[in-house]
Parts: sequence; structure tokens; C-alpha cells
Amino acid sequence: MIPASFATHATQCKDEECIKLLLVDDDPGYLDLCRRQLGKSTGTTFIMETAASVEEAFQRCESTEYDCLLVDYKLPDGSGTDIVDRLREMYEQRNDPSQLPPPAIIVTAESGQHAPTQAIRAGAVDFIAKRNVTPQSLKRVITTAVERSHLELSVIQRNIALERAYSMLESANRQLEAKRREILHFYHTVSHEVKTPLAAAREFISLLKDGAAGEVTPDQLILLEHAMESCDQIKSQFTELLDLARIDNNKLRLRLSTVPVSSLIDRSVASIVESAREKQVNMLVTEYDHTIDLRCDADRIVQVLSNLVSNAVKFTPAEGTVTLTFVVHPDGKSVEFSVCDTGCGIARENMDLIFERLYQIEREDDTVLSSGLGLGLSICRELLLLHDSQLEVSSELGKGSCFSFKLPR
Repeated sequence: MIPASFATHATQCKDEECIKLLLVDDDPGYLDLCRRQLGKSTGTTFIMETAASVEEAFQRCESTEYDCLLVDYKLPDGSGTDIVDRLREMYEQRNDPSQLPPPAIIVTAESGQHAPTQAIRAGAVDFIAKRNVTPQSLKRVITTAVERSHLELSVIQRNIALERAYSMLESANRQLEAKRREILHFYHTVSHEVKTPLAAAREFISLLKDGAAGEVTPDQLILLEHAMESCDQIKSQFTELLDLARIDNNKLRLRLSTVPVSSLIDRSVASIVESAREKQVNMLVTEYDHTIDLRCDADRIVQVLSNLVSNAVKFTPAEGTVTLTFVVHPDGKSVEFSVCDTGCGIARENMDLIFERLYQIEREDDTVLSSGLGLGLSICRELLLLHDSQLEVSSELGKGSCFSFKLPR
């Protein structure tokens, strides 16, 4: 049963620091002295219980948690260090690293080094001689032991929390890695299962279009051309998905070579000229120095330029203009490509969104402006990052947009 004084002290702990203390000594007079000296303490309330033997002290510690133990070195049934040993074994058996046995301070009337040495070796946190006990020294040694124990426990609990967090992160990373592998496998499987029959279907359509299976009427020819365009569009979309999968998994490697800039521009424009003509969009390439060479992955830079030019044509109305410009930076160390159009432009609130994957700009009537997957600009940005470059954009709604990037010369 908890003594009435224990409950009385507990009510005083609301505004003061409380230390629950077990005093272990077979001398009632000394126990009373300790009570009176600690009762004089200000700023700290000591809630005290007593025990007169090793066995009684251990039984109390089994049922009650104490902040600190003040233990006489010599007890009727053993040494004060026996309590320290038994408490350490008890907490080890609990196998709970977040708990520590209460700190024990050994008190003795003996002089010399034998008792302090034995106490410290047993695991006591401190030692004090009875002749040196004063209210100030007793309070100081107890509060220091308790603060040190709380600090040690705090560090242990923090480390446990960090280990758990690290374990959770490792588990999450393993799950993400498994998902990544699953997605990559899915992309490759879909690519193989779809692109192969798609290529065959396109070839059959091409044979029909060329009259291999008989004469084709003008109306049929138009339908076959649309069918081929749809096949090319699907192939392009699967290629974009695979490119993103390779980028995400660091599988996309640049094949650097020295190439003339004229080759890059010619290849980029050639695939767009026909669609620009059909839309009645003027396609211009400004004058540039054809003798300049660049070291880059030619196929990837052509992919970037083709995408930018294709987007410009797509969002530019009839009689509008798309201009591809190539200039050497004034410092002579870099060159700049820019693709500008006189199309619909991009609203300010969409400027940061256009590079996000799957993002597509919608009209006010909720119709999507592009028929693609919304991956092109994201891929362009990633490809340029691999070239240590950035894709920049400036635009004004209703007047057009300009995309540009620099490459080292």
C-alpha cells in the first residue's frame, strides 16, 4: 500500500519537479535523517519510500518504478551492490531496450576505496559517504543521477525510433523497387506484345495503300492513310512510355558523337514539314552557320527538337508561323536552339505544369488541346538534363510560345 505521505507529495508535483526515491537502509535513524534533509529541498519534491533489506528493496522495485535508489552499502542480507545486480538481470530478462533500471547511488559509512570501487563496478551510478551527506550534496547527487538516467533513456528511445523509421523506410524502398521492376516489366511486355503486331498491321495497310491487293479508290486511300497515321501515333506513344521507364530506372544512356548542327536541324524539320503544310502553317528556319559541330546524342537532340517543332505546329492556327532558330552564344562556348510559334500561347498558371507527366492543357470548354499522352515535354526536359541543359519557356496567352535550350559547343 502506498503511504499517505506518498499521495500527499504526489499532489505537490503539479508545479515542481518530482523524483520518486527508494531509500534502502536498515538504520531507521539514518532513513529519518535522509527524509528530513530531502524535505528541506526547494524546487524538487522527493516522494520517498523505504526498505530495510536487499530482498525487500528488490520486491518493491518489481512492483513500483522508481526514479532513483539510495542504497546503503551494507545490509542485513547482503550488499547494496546485490540490488544493482538483481535489477540489471531483471531488466535484461524483460528484453525491452526502451527501459533501463533506475540509477542506484551507494551510501556507506566506510572510508577507503574498496566500497566505491565495488559500487561502480557493480553498475551504481555514484557513491557518497554518509559523513559527507548534507541537504545540498544529497539533492545534487540524486538529481544528477536522475538527469543522467533520463538523458540516457531519451537517447536510447530516440535511437529505437530512428531504427524503426529506418526499417520502415527500407521496407518502403523494397516495395517501391518491386513496383518499379513490375512497371518496367509491364512496359517491356506491352511494348513487345503491341508494337510487333502493330508494325505488321501497318505493313499490311501500306500494301493495301500501294495497290498490292487490288485497285484502291480515292476514298479508300484516305482511310488507309488515316489508319497508317494512327499506327504511327500508337507506336510513338509506346516509345514515349519506354523512354520514361528507361529514364526512371537510369537505363537510358547517351551515345555521344560529334555531329554537324545542320544534320540535327534538317532531321528535326523533315518529319514536320508535311503536317505544317497540311495545316497551312509557315515553317521557317533562320540562317545559321552550317560549319558548326556539336558533341551530343544526335538522336536524342533530334527527338527534342522534333517534339518542340511538332507541338508548335499543333498549337499554331492556319497562316501562323513556327520558327526554328540556332545561334552561337556571344561567349562562343555554347549554342542555343529555340522553337517559337504564333499560336495560342500558355496561360501563366499553366507554365509550371506543362512539364509534368500526363498533363494536358484544356480549353475553356474542357476539350484537350493535344491528342497525345502529355509525356513529350517531360521527356524533352529529362533528355536535356542528361545533356546538362535546361528546357526554358516563355509565352504570352493568345500570342504564342517560345521554347529554348543551350548545349555546350
